[in-house]
Amino acid sequence: MRLILFDIDGTLLWTAGAGRRAIHRALLDEMGTAGPIDGYRFDGKTDPQIVRELLELAGHPDARSEDRVTAVCRRYVELLTVELPNDKGLSRHHRAPQRARAV
Repeated sequence: MRLILFDIDGTLLWTAGAGRRAIHRALLDEMGTAGPIDGYRFDGKTDPQIVRELLELAGHPDARSEDRVTAVCRRYVELLTVELPNDKGLSRHHRAPQRARAV
């Protein structure tokens, strides 16, 4: 059996800001702006929603372009693999059983 957990608001996994750093850089790389990211709340939102909202807040003309949002999200995933600590998920609550593994 395979179990996949999605933690979009940091309740299961604490990554010390890796997601914020990666999405910030992805927005800069792909769109030239990260909008008002410093005061922006990520909790409870999907990655595409975060990208769209930040671009809208920045007044970017491509904020609603699915192709551009997808490009930012792809870049974000690439950068996230660099930002996340090697082999360490910092569990907020407790570690998963040894049988469980990331997919």
